Amino acid sequence: KRRREFALGRSCAHKALAALGHDNAVIGRDANGAPLWPHQVVGSITHTSGYAAALVADARCFSGVGVDAEQVGGVTPNLWPRLFDAEECQHLIGLDMEGQKRAATLFFSAKEACHKALARTGLVIPRGAFRDLEIDLFRRKAVHVTTGLQLDFRFTDDDDNKIHCIAVLRGGFIGDEVTEGDAVWDVSAVPVGTSPGEYARERALEIIASSNDEIRVASNLAISEESGLPTVLWRGKPQDWSLSLSHSGRFVACSFLIS
Repeated sequence: KRRREFALGRSCAHKALAALGHDNAVIGRDANGAPLWPHQVVGSITHTSGYAAALVADARCFSGVGVDAEQVGGVTPNLWPRLFDAEECQHLIGLDMEGQKRAATLFFSAKEACHKALARTGLVIPRGAFRDLEIDLFRRKAVHVTTGLQLDFRFTDDDDNKIHCIAVLRGGFIGDEVTEGDAVWDVSAVPVGTSPGEYARERALEIIASSNDEIRVASNLAISEESGLPTVLWRGKPQDWSLSLSHSGRFVACSFLIS
């Protein structure tokens, strides 16, 4: 049975790759049996009883994608403390029995799909650490608490007995000799007598402002590190620009994604 489901999942993956323009692509396997996708492709495969699905995308657009399918009712209350945080558990407790079965499956399937999308980046959620993924079913957003990475997800092809979820981690193309990328970076020498950390922030805002005609000047921006990670504020609101800062004493570096 498992072999048939494996073959069905691979068949779905090949059809998805063909739709993306990779008709004769080979899907390998790593040491753990996970699929190895063709160059510049990210993908994910799932299968459950009698059902399989695959999701593929251009790696220049997404850092990772994930797909999951679950039978409704498999996530029983004794598993909740291991899988869900306090807020998610409280939401489930307020539902009737049938509502709990479906909502618990929605939460779990979203976390599983997001886990697969994050794995593409090299970030693996250990077993039992699904509580590090916060799920907002209303906004269809997920956050990996430890890193602050945000993912989008949606449910498709659901019925009374099955939940199907896809998740994507926003990404950018670094660029190559032929195609301009989505990432902008800068390395600068630190002026004498200037704090490297302060100069890194100042330089980052200058580069961001110069790359956006609407922003124009760096004074229209600010940087917040309330979450532990640098986030650009524009008009007082945080922007999803994946800002990264670094300094070695003599030099500072910054990079961000063009939005």
